[in-house]
Amino acid sequence: MSDDPQETAERHLLYFADPMCSWCWGFSPSVDRMIEDLPDTLEIRPVMGGLRPGTTEIMHDRAKDSTRNHWEHVKEASGQPFDFEFSTAMILSTTPNRRAGPRSSYES
Repeated sequence: MSDDPQETAERHLLYFADPMCSWCWGFSPSVDRMIEDLPDTLEIRPVMGGLRPGTTEIMHDRAKDSTRNHWEHVKEASGQPFDFEFSTAMILSTTPNRRAGPRSSYES
């Protein structure tokens, strides 16, 4: 057995993402390809963030416009499809998605 901590430590990949992050969605095909190319022995530990945790207020028009502008930019740059229905109403809280998503021991 080796005394080298790099040889004996469990190796894993932490992947930080957020359900509201436009670039997380834009990069998702690249992330999928990367995961396919990684050895099966490398554990992937997703860590879900929260760009809008616990939000209880309806998005005002300025916030909707800003969010839509970011998503349109990512759609154009990445080619990923986006559903812009969010702009029709709603309270955008990432807390339910974060709770439903994969958990990591690194989350607080």
